Amino acid sequence: MVEKLGEAALVLSTDDRKLIRGINRARVAAQRLGASFRRVGRQISTFVTVPLVALATVTARLADTQIQAERTLATVLGLSGDAVEQRLEGFKEFAAALQEITVVGDEVTLKNIQVAKSMGLTDEQ
Repeated sequence: MVEKLGEAALVLSTDDRKLIRGINRARVAAQRLGASFRRVGRQISTFVTVPLVALATVTARLADTQIQAERTLATVLGLSGDAVEQRLEGFKEFAAALQEITVVGDEVTLKNIQVAKSMGLTDEQ
């Protein structure tokens, strides 16, 4: 028996084989869709999340290197009798300005200043 309800056609039948086949097809399609979503999730983890975590780790290490360079220089300045805060701030500004115009990181410049101060060189030298 077929009845027309607006634009949809409704077929009523006591044979449920087509219904079961349709349900099984829908289940398989849903399983494939779920597998596809899992693949996309793994790809996002691999290509986005993992690099972001790696970048955060590298950034933290670089920040630690910067802090270490500043602390070491502050120690050397203190041992040489310099005004630590004032001199350290001036050296940090110099290192940052040098970094902007070269490829040398400011922590490298601070380490080099620390070595020079350890050797007894003055600021002018």
